[in-house]
Amino acid sequence: MKNYEAEIINRLLDTYERRGAYKKEPDEVRAITLSVEGVFPEYTNAYNHTAYQEINAAIGALKQKELITGEPTERGAYKKIRFRADQAAHAYTFAKRQPLREKYGDLQVVLENFKDSGAEILDHLTADFEARIREGKKLPYGIAYDAERLQEVLRTLKSILTLQKETYIRNFSNALFKDSKVFQKEYKSIIQSILYDYTEASVEKDRILEVYNLYENPTYVLLKGNALIISDSSRIHLQEFTGGIAVPEKALEDIVRITVLASRIVTVENLTTFHDCTDGRDLYIYLGGFHNRSKEKLLQMIYEQNPDKAYYHKGDLDVYGFAILESLKARTGIPFRPMEMDVETLKKFYDAGLYRPLSDADRKAMKAPSLKEYEDIFGFMLEHNCKAEQESVKAIGLLG
Repeated sequence: MKNYEAEIINRLLDTYERRGAYKKEPDEVRAITLSVEGVFPEYTNAYNHTAYQEINAAIGALKQKELITGEPTERGAYKKIRFRADQAAHAYTFAKRQPLREKYGDLQVVLENFKDSGAEILDHLTADFEARIREGKKLPYGIAYDAERLQEVLRTLKSILTLQKETYIRNFSNALFKDSKVFQKEYKSIIQSILYDYTEASVEKDRILEVYNLYENPTYVLLKGNALIISDSSRIHLQEFTGGIAVPEKALEDIVRITVLASRIVTVENLTTFHDCTDGRDLYIYLGGFHNRSKEKLLQMIYEQNPDKAYYHKGDLDVYGFAILESLKARTGIPFRPMEMDVETLKKFYDAGLYRPLSDADRKAMKAPSLKEYEDIFGFMLEHNCKAEQESVKAIGLLG
């Protein structure tokens, strides 16, 4: 048997909260009504007399409890019923529901514990959430009025923002929740969305966690070309390894010197592109994920020890490829130049049909002030609704 009393009161309370009526005195609240047949189609179903009787009984009971008012027609049916705003507290108790004012209070208590953290993203987020509470709006990212969920989201975010080295998601989840799968199942998508919205650097949402040192699996730096890698106990001549070598993140600190015998150092965004690069005169570096602090230190060491070389970056011909290039330059201080990331190259891809259409996120990211110098190539992208991946270089050769 359906609990029509509870459904009627909850629907009326939803309207009461949505209109912000809880902020007003009862006599100032605009009439909050419910169309009985509009909400309950079964009420007017001639073949469902039981529902008609149950709904009428529920309305009668709620009137008797002085939670609603309403007058039946001559035939005993109700068109509309009206909420008694002066009995809102009684209605919440009857519905076993926490008043919205109290929910906002609980949310505010949580926010107070994370304010002025010193972490820019967290401080901006809590300020925005407080503004929404003042405006009587629910919190975004699926949090709504759930103070416990807000607590866990902010606790998770704060922990991520303090990571200083490559950390794996399952280990992080185990440390924070005593369960290796909770972060992935409950909070990963929320945290990705928050970081994507509040991170100034243009980066794809599915890679945003890498910016903050959180990875699915261990990452490697791949190197190949004409260079000598020196540690305290060994010397590796890269040219002896045709496909290059992979250095785990944790082993980067063991490298004390890289003597580059090539004339150019080229960082490569895509793994396939790294394998396709065969010019032995260059040193190619695939960073294996977003360039965190350890990888930046490696690049800075190479630059300090080989300042006379030319430094290039080879990335995708989309807004994020250029964002990675600019981030590399800003965070390492190395004057990287783009390689095969120009209008002429993109036009080859476009003419060969090796491109994808732009997304709304692409168009939005192009407006970032840090990417202003790429207006020409962005103009081509916008005019032709196209972007391309570096793997297309090989594809053009295969098609030709």
